[in-house]
Amino acid sequence: MKKLSGLAALLVAAVSARADVTLNAIFDEHMVLQRDIPVSVYGKAEPGEKVTVVFAGQTQSASTDKEGAWCVKLAAMKASTTPAVMTVSGKNKLTLSDVVLGDVWICSDKQMRIEGNKIRLGFDSVGSGLTVATKKGFAPVVKEPQGKLKRFAIAGDDKKWAWADAVIDGKTVLVSSPEVPKPVAVRYAYTMSGDDCNLYNNEGLPASPFRTDDW
Repeated sequence: MKKLSGLAALLVAAVSARADVTLNAIFDEHMVLQRDIPVSVYGKAEPGEKVTVVFAGQTQSASTDKEGAWCVKLAAMKASTTPAVMTVSGKNKLTLSDVVLGDVWICSDKQMRIEGNKIRLGFDSVGSGLTVATKKGFAPVVKEPQGKLKRFAIAGDDKKWAWADAVIDGKTVLVSSPEVPKPVAVRYAYTMSGDDCNLYNNEGLPASPFRTDDW
């Protein structure tokens, strides 16, 4: 009888854990949320469960879909370095402390693959996709779907850099130059002046400067 009771307790614990509200791994304490644009907060919970997010005077709720996924959108907020607390509640409650509002960048961790005379770059944290966009001061990001990516440079084994043509292809960027028939490395925004850098994701976050070489 004791063995059966122990097994029942384990089953109850497993079901409870599966039903707990969870956040995507990108959300944690001490994080920075992007200022001046709507912010999506998302995770998993039991299908049909109501999840409520409270942060910076806002309270937003959503119900999970049949797969247990949920997402709430917080309205755009101004930059603030004053630490705030975010709570996420359903059948359980999560509390994230020391959350501030500022500028967030697309993670520069990347995957590079050479394809003939081109290099294909894949990025982490691209959200729903990449786009060409501009931003001036504190003004909102303006997408330019027909715009041309700038500030990409490419080089071969001779380590001579040439300004490159860069084209968004899904969630990757293809980089090439007729001056570099056998490319081995790419740099983006790797200069003192990066005012015209224009690679963003669809959520309005800019790509950070990066290099694939160690020269």
